[in-house]
Amino acid sequence: MHHKLSKWPQCMRQHLSWTFPLASQRPANLFEKPVRMVLGSLLFPKRSCRVIRAGFGLTRPNIPLHCSRSCTTTPWSSQAYFSPSGQLVAKHRKLHPTNAERTIWGRGDGRDVFVVDTGFAKVGGLICFEHSMDLNRYALATLGEQIHIAAWPAINATHADPNAGDFDHYSSTLAQAHAISAQTYVIVVQGRISREIVDRLDVPAGPDAPVVGGGMTGFIAPNGKWLSEPHRDDEAIIYADLDLGIIPFAKFFTDGAGHYARPDVFSFGIDRRSQEPLTNQSIGEIAPLVARWQS
Repeated sequence: MHHKLSKWPQCMRQHLSWTFPLASQRPANLFEKPVRMVLGSLLFPKRSCRVIRAGFGLTRPNIPLHCSRSCTTTPWSSQAYFSPSGQLVAKHRKLHPTNAERTIWGRGDGRDVFVVDTGFAKVGGLICFEHSMDLNRYALATLGEQIHIAAWPAINATHADPNAGDFDHYSSTLAQAHAISAQTYVIVVQGRISREIVDRLDVPAGPDAPVVGGGMTGFIAPNGKWLSEPHRDDEAIIYADLDLGIIPFAKFFTDGAGHYARPDVFSFGIDRRSQEPLTNQSIGEIAPLVARWQS
């Protein structure tokens, strides 16, 4: 039986918060672009969700969507999971913004560590350098993750970022390592910078000016190998058939969340409580570790 899973890269709707350090080269624009990004962030579960649902059409895929979302005036770098019927099932907020992203985005908390049970696979995902948080990745493995969504930005096309030039190496290496250690498929979706974004940033010509490109998308098997060479730079829709039946063979050799785990030696926990400025300690909001939807 075939099931559909679609994923957009970081960040589909908003240009990333590296616009802040770039804009800071021009003091008059110091706050213009960040504020515009905050105002343009998706509001869940309101009109933005209705617009996304309307775009599902007849294909009815399962969709993890990266976005900048806001509940107040603070946005979060987020992955939103939609069911084939258009239901917003779960929202993952990046646990810790990376470097200059902290000037824009807030931090997630323990409620943002989960997998989504689609009925055909358990799907999890992380954003950018969340993939360097080993316990974050291990938590997804212990929850039975079978397909991992690795969302990354187009840093190689920004030039002003100190990681430019090495970023594809970081994203692919961390994705392949997670595939091997968690025995899971990994869908790498690394966004690209379009001509529209370059024009909006309006960075003076020079070595720090961003260029069109930077994208990288592909599929990694549980053995850590790319199913085919990743697609780069240009916009495209990439397809692959993922056979979940090979995962048990990978886990027969090593299963870090099963027979290869040593809970008698190593253990950790997740604080699932809401981390809000105003809380009611007697109630405490505990989020589920596994989200489910109806097809």
